[in-house]
Amino acid sequence: MSSTAPFPDAVNTMFGGSWGGGAVAIAALVSMTGCLNGWTLLSAQTPYAAARDGLFPAAFARRRRGVPTVGVAVTVVLASLLTAYNYASGSAKVFEILVLVTTFTATVPYLPAAAAQIFHLVSGRHERVDRARLVRDTVVAAVAAAFSMWLVAGAGYAAVYQGALFLFAGVVVHAVMAARRNRAAA
Repeated sequence: MSSTAPFPDAVNTMFGGSWGGGAVAIAALVSMTGCLNGWTLLSAQTPYAAARDGLFPAAFARRRRGVPTVGVAVTVVLASLLTAYNYASGSAKVFEILVLVTTFTATVPYLPAAAAQIFHLVSGRHERVDRARLVRDTVVAAVAAAFSMWLVAGAGYAAVYQGALFLFAGVVVHAVMAARRNRAAA
């Protein structure tokens, strides 16, 4: 049997009637709303921290009632533009593409972090390190790097392409900010 709403159908089958499907739908709506709000606020914290460190425009460091409003606004606008682009391009899987782009962009920092940990462990001073701990930490870092690569590969071409565009836009902003810092220091 093929269903467009398998969880509500399962609840209705297990408990009888049709009340369970409605309850699951309401719980999913509350969960999605909370998750969306949480991710929006969380994604605004990265440019806020970068702006406080002078690596991003100062507007991102301003807060209103404790909330980095410019970061929230930019996050909402970019997510809306990405949604509109995917919807207008005829993609029936808009939500899937957005989840894959998010997975890709969230995974990218983990890969260099895992690689840096492997570099640190392999090039460190081995004579003063507990061998068992060194092996354990190297295995954990290698598994983390492999898992990150698997997630990036699994995101698919469209998600990696769109995610890379967002990441490269950040590189351009960083380059402009670094040039301004160097000019001010000179």
